[in-house]
Amino acid sequence: MIENFNCIRKYIIFLTLSLLLVSCGNTDRPVVKNHDLPPIKISRIDKKEMNLIPAGESIMGTDKTDPDNTHQKIGSVKPLFLDQQPERKINLEAYYIDKYEVTNKEYRVFIEDTQYVDLPSLWVNWTYPDDLADHPVTNITWSEAMAYALWAGKTLPTE
Repeated sequence: MIENFNCIRKYIIFLTLSLLLVSCGNTDRPVVKNHDLPPIKISRIDKKEMNLIPAGESIMGTDKTDPDNTHQKIGSVKPLFLDQQPERKINLEAYYIDKYEVTNKEYRVFIEDTQYVDLPSLWVNWTYPDDLADHPVTNITWSEAMAYALWAGKTLPTE
């Protein structure tokens, strides 16, 4: 029972984090120095405040392995961490990321503006409970999060 709760909790956290949206980057444009970018900008479409993440070095991937075959216990076909190897240093360009998660109220603006028909599974009769208007939207798929991001002129964060 606790394992099911932890899986559900991880799923909700994943979806919430997935809705922290990142501005699209175009690798064909000239490199812009961090000091040339404002530390905060407001998205033109969804009006959300976005913070600058400066360019710099980051660690990507992991050297972890799955020696205990935990993947079999959770029903995964391949060993954990297999497609995340090796751990390496990479250089990232500067990007913007939303300061706050997308709320139910904000997600509803997207639904109404686009006539999008796939709703969060917890919504009833095309709406969320009144007391959750300013809470992060949850129980949406990756595709639904990506649809919001594209509408807002953004993209979802990646590794």
